[in-house]
Amino acid sequence: NTAVEGRRDFERREKVRKIPLPFGVSARGGFDEAHALGDFRTLDNAPAKAASSVALANDDESLFIEFREPGGEAYARRGLSEAENGFECYLSSLYENNFICIHARPNGMVSAERCELRFGGSWRKDSMAIPFAESKADADGWRVRIKVPFRLIPPGASKSSRLRGNFIRARGWPGGET
Repeated sequence: NTAVEGRRDFERREKVRKIPLPFGVSARGGFDEAHALGDFRTLDNAPAKAASSVALANDDESLFIEFREPGGEAYARRGLSEAENGFECYLSSLYENNFICIHARPNGMVSAERCELRFGGSWRKDSMAIPFAESKADADGWRVRIKVPFRLIPPGASKSSRLRGNFIRARGWPGGET
């Protein structure tokens, strides 16, 4: 049974890895000029039920990220963990390399860490400060705004870099989706 379950997990992971990565473009400017990316998808590449969105912009020094979700579901569950009710953003300038991870929760908490790949597949994580990050939620919706200086995005991102990003909305309550 262990081998059968392991094979099933492997096949599920490979199916997800074969999903084409979407391409997004940031607008020139700040939060007000941010360009919306495509719709959120579930881990199985199905359209997400929630109307969450991410928009990006940049100036010469920083990347501006804005996450929005209408409605009060996030606010009503603001006591849950970030894995159950959170927004995560992973950024790097190279594929499968060191990255930063930013976690936001609808209770106002925002944290960031630099993650360094180690030989053998382990990670080293160090807390880090992001100069501007806010998370505001109420019964009408949830908004997260994050300004990330390029110099903080490993390895050595700049305004001309093609960045790798992964934006995850965790909705781990019964009836929710990730």
